Amino acid sequence: PPPPPPPPPGHHAHQFDANMGMSWKLNDDHVTITIVLKGNAWASVAFSSNEFMVKPASDAIIGMPKGRSGKDAPLVQENLLNSKDVAGIVPTHKQDLTDTSVTFADGTTTVTFTRPLDPKDAQKMVIPAKGSIYVLWAYGSDVALGYHGSQRGAVKLDFASGSASTVGIPKTKVVHGAFMTASMGVFMPLGVLIARYTKNVQSKPGGAAFWFVNHRRIQYLAVTFAIAGVAVAIYFTQNSGSKHFDNKHALVGICTFAVALLQPINAFVRPNKSAGWRPIWELWHKLSGWAVLGASVATIILGLNILGASNVLHYLYYAVAALLGCTFIVLELRLRCKSEQQYSINDPAKPFFS
Repeated sequence: PPPPPPPPPGHHAHQFDANMGMSWKLNDDHVTITIVLKGNAWASVAFSSNEFMVKPASDAIIGMPKGRSGKDAPLVQENLLNSKDVAGIVPTHKQDLTDTSVTFADGTTTVTFTRPLDPKDAQKMVIPAKGSIYVLWAYGSDVALGYHGSQRGAVKLDFASGSASTVGIPKTKVVHGAFMTASMGVFMPLGVLIARYTKNVQSKPGGAAFWFVNHRRIQYLAVTFAIAGVAVAIYFTQNSGSKHFDNKHALVGICTFAVALLQPINAFVRPNKSAGWRPIWELWHKLSGWAVLGASVATIILGLNILGASNVLHYLYYAVAALLGCTFIVLELRLRCKSEQQYSINDPAKPFFS
């Protein structure tokens, strides 16, 4: 998109992303802020002592073209972000904003308000006349107040000079993503590949089957990385004051992790081949393993969305997932061709989960 027009003399401006920007004019004891958003939706900026929304509670100004419900009069309101769900967005007892307006015209939502630099309220942040403060920004996909998804971020902003630096993704989130991608995106698929397609590899004399030994080793490694990744996620969520399992990524991820964790436990109770319930055990072990692989893809994509990852990262993961999928298809077709050569026409076809 073309760059935004320069701010008027005495004003500063910062473009948060391709859709939302903010300009402001700093006066002796107050600041006048204008938020411009492409589209018809709520938009917000919040002031905080760190990059987290709710620990401590951020002081947020939300412009809503049709009120909180999306069906009422336009509203610009000060709120405390006590939690990440809508119920935790609580209007402050004292509203210090003046000259408020929120309009939608020519495909753009414009929110304007004037706020004291020091509201003299313990619940609200003081905007320093000199120095930086964390500014959190977010916008929705609709006029009704709701979850912003990846449409959010944080900058460290100096209102006096206009200088701003984007706050990057917290290191703990990067570590969590690295652990879980290694576990679910690399080791688990590799373990399944080995179990399914290397049963003809020669084993050491007197030793366990090659596929069995290496499948078990790699899947134990995958579970270990997953445990570490979940531990980091729990630590980060607790430290940031967020609620646990309050989004699709967390819910799908914890379910996938639970099934993956059952796999090595399931292996310990593997019955002998002569046991009557051995076929049921094999069916569960293999079906749940394939289910974990599918759910892992969804979990990683949802995680990339929450991080607000660039299109490059999304496309890179799609390419890796497609490559793994093609590898499975090619190896499966090859296995099927060999099976047809080994079995006569009168023999039953070899089942897929064998």
